[in-house]
Amino acid sequence: MRRYIHIYIDYIIYRKFASLCKFLGINVCDTLERLLKQFIEQHKDQAPLDFYLSDAKEVRINLNLTQNNYLILAHIARLDPQKWLDDLSSLDVDSMHPKQAEFWKQKLPELILEANRALEEIRLTGQGEEYAEMLQDLITKASELLQKILRKKTRRELIHA
Repeated sequence: MRRYIHIYIDYIIYRKFASLCKFLGINVCDTLERLLKQFIEQHKDQAPLDFYLSDAKEVRINLNLTQNNYLILAHIARLDPQKWLDDLSSLDVDSMHPKQAEFWKQKLPELILEANRALEEIRLTGQGEEYAEMLQDLITKASELLQKILRKKTRRELIHA
């Protein structure tokens, strides 16, 4: 069952869309329905913005950004690159307990991937250079620490070498 609705969109975009539909020989309503269904399918399982903000202590989001940018900034706020940089700078690889080293062997690659994804999203939007620099510093620091941890031999390896 179809229902007549009023929506407000940019007139020029609508005219181009309608012209293209007419040129292709397809109905505007059918095309819009398919696009809406496709959008619903792609985003129905997406986590809401609150999910990204649950770990953040303080979140500042500029309200004139698009929804896509909201998710990017919320993701960054959840990641909190400055906190991670502070935590990583206090790590001493040489005096690290084997269990602690094992934890960081698993955590650092995850952190690097997450920071890299956030950095790519920021670069695509062209905004948030300050965050991009912090994320780049975080990736560099985490990579260096991971290399040091992986190079460090355990006491058992040193005995058997």
